[in-house]
Amino acid sequence: YFPAEYSDGVPAFTKYIDSTRSPNCKGKAYVSFYIDLDGSVRCVKITGDINELCKSDLKTAFERIPNFQPATKRDKIPVWSKSVIPINFK
Repeated sequence: YFPAEYSDGVPAFTKYIDSTRSPNCKGKAYVSFYIDLDGSVRCVKITGDINELCKSDLKTAFERIPNFQPATKRDKIPVWSKSVIPINFK
């Protein structure tokens, strides 16, 4: 099993998330989502101690994120996967 990866790498993923956040967000959020067979992000859920506007903005950002490389299992067969990412807003 090989986990899903952001197509452009971790630095680009971090830069994308930083560019979409509201300056008024403070606290910690957990973003859970699924990555389907073609790398699309599905079923985004935001939890944590940030306000509802920030949760909504973060959810929209993840729903619009460019595709990931999907997770694969033996023989490079794409499979659905779930990810949970903590994000700190300072």
